[in-house]
Amino acid sequence: MISRWAQRIDCQELASDALLENRLSHDAYRALGFDETERVIFFRKDLTK
Repeated sequence: MISRWAQRIDCQELASDALLENRLSHDAYRALGFDETERVIFFRKDLTK
């Protein structure tokens, strides 16, 4: 598994992200041993209009 490989090359952690509404990914990450750390909403302002 990638976790063992990462430990062998001295990685301290693995990280990933998923959209807030993508509950299937949330469940998959939890099943793989990932812990949720925070939730983020990104904002943008289009200056071309």
